Amino acid sequence: MLTSVTSNQTSGFQSLTQSITNEKDQSLASLNQGKQASLPSNPSNSSKPTNKALAQLTREEKNQVQKLKNRDLEVKAHEQAHLSAAGNLSISGATYNYTTGPNGVAYVTGGDVKIDASPVLNDPAATIKKAKIIHRAALAPVNPSKQDQLVANQALTLEQKSRVELSQANNKQQEQINQQEQAKEAEPSKQDNYQAAQPFSTESNSSRPGSLFNISA
Repeated sequence: MLTSVTSNQTSGFQSLTQSITNEKDQSLASLNQGKQASLPSNPSNSSKPTNKALAQLTREEKNQVQKLKNRDLEVKAHEQAHLSAAGNLSISGATYNYTTGPNGVAYVTGGDVKIDASPVLNDPAATIKKAKIIHRAALAPVNPSKQDQLVANQALTLEQKSRVELSQANNKQQEQINQQEQAKEAEPSKQDNYQAAQPFSTESNSSRPGSLFNISA
């Protein structure tokens, strides 16, 4: 599951976060006999000796343990896919929720990865690139949850909005360039008008001091 957390500040990459979470499988409702708990993100519970030997479990309990083992692998793979695709946008490693099975072992049944999803201030081009990474990270797992899909759609919205901003900025820049070019083209015309406005002199060169043709007989 992907849970977005918004902030009013947009001064950089750390102003908005989105939480990428793996939804708990509804089928785990049948495993409520086990104790569910939130433990540190990377415990070694699943590698500890079981509190109850597998041979002592009933067939139903063995099935529950197998489902929990499968879920543990699925969630870890899911969150790792988010992390790998998010790259340096991930704020922290994955955090997990655990369910204790009938054998006394805690298995991962839910996970969460937080990534930075704030727009880049005054840089729509960079925001577009960032939105693409967020979208890719949200849909990276084999089976994205509904919340994953929601965050992916939010990333698309952010990208589209940034494209509009980028287009407007480019149009404004091009308009300024056109105005500068028009101003440069107008400068020679002003100079020509100035020269044309100068009075035409009919004074003979012979009357000017130092003229080569000013020779007296």
